[in-house]
Amino acid sequence: MEIPYLPLADLLAEYRRRDPDKLALVDVDRGRSIGFGALDRAVTDIAAALKERGVQKGSRVLLLSVESFEKLLLWLGVWRIGAVVVPLDIELNAAFVADLVTAAQPVL
Repeated sequence: MEIPYLPLADLLAEYRRRDPDKLALVDVDRGRSIGFGALDRAVTDIAAALKERGVQKGSRVLLLSVESFEKLLLWLGVWRIGAVVVPLDIELNAAFVADLVTAAQPVL
């Protein structure tokens, strides 16, 4: 079976067109959910805000955060631009994070 390649941004847009109210993400711990229409709008808004801050295709964006709904939305926004997420664990010590920041040279 051949599975066609479809960029994530295009996939979200397709689901938004097909059924914008269909659940895309559910945060069981916080009792929140978001449909494909709202998800696509949020990701578009985040991508626009990141671009305003100088993020562009190929840029590296440092992401140091607890696991959360917002972290996933931010990650998707970075990908929408074509930028690269540099994920860091919040458990890392400050000196190691500083070394990683120096090595990664993130835009944001």
